[in-house]
Amino acid sequence: MSRARVTGRVECAEHPAGCPAWITVISARGKRLAKAAVNQGSYTVEGLPAGTHTLVISASQHTPRAELISVEDTLDDTSGVVQHDIRLSH
Repeated sequence: MSRARVTGRVECAEHPAGCPAWITVISARGKRLAKAAVNQGSYTVEGLPAGTHTLVISASQHTPRAELISVEDTLDDTSGVVQHDIRLSH
């Protein structure tokens, strides 16, 4: 079984170069699958199984935000990559 990677940017009006934040990925069953810091506006979360997951974005000056992402199983041993950019507002 191959694993996928989610990568993207987190931006907000206060930090045009990239918003400092944390990304947490939660499975459909409520299990935390991964957590990653946003570095200079970019993040990457690796090793995700296929399925629909909740991506939670936490930033100190913003209300936490949750978005659904869908990660598909790949047919070979290479990891699939999902690009998911986030724009935060107050």
